[in-house]
Amino acid sequence: ESARSPKKLVLVSFFATYCEPCKKELPFLAKLHQLYEKDGFTAVVVTIDKETEKIQEAKRLAQEHGVTFPVLSDRFNIVAKRYRVSKLPSVFLMDGSGRATMIESGYNSDISKKLLTHVRQSLGMPTADPIPLQLQPFFPAAKSLASGAVGEPLLKKKPLRKRRKKRAKRSSKKLPR
Repeated sequence: ESARSPKKLVLVSFFATYCEPCKKELPFLAKLHQLYEKDGFTAVVVTIDKETEKIQEAKRLAQEHGVTFPVLSDRFNIVAKRYRVSKLPSVFLMDGSGRATMIESGYNSDISKKLLTHVRQSLGMPTADPIPLQLQPFFPAAKSLASGAVGEPLLKKKPLRKRRKKRAKRSSKKLPR
């Protein structure tokens, strides 16, 4: 019996201490990393702050939020330029071969849902599983979802059977000629 190595998936997030959405995203990334690290997922935060004090502040923020993945400094923006970062936060999800499978630039209120879905999909996991308890605080709408599944519509549709019956009744009525 041979042990199968998990798929590798790396999330690179460009960050700055002046970026409020970046700060909001940090605890989510920490929890996401903790949940899926054993499955081959890892995250890296790259701070583009230039001043030593700001770089230290970024590392302190990461520590406060329980970040266990690397927090790197790109004070001369060499890496940020290579990735063509123009807005913060900028998130790149890359597969084992280094190919970007998802790129998000700027703040987006659906980013948590999108990231969770992409991470699960890339690791070969069901995307409709309920949101893990550790991540639920980052999904305010999840409390209103019956199953807590990612991407589930908030409004329940009528079962297909009932809709077809109604449609059949309507179409069976004779129209005047």
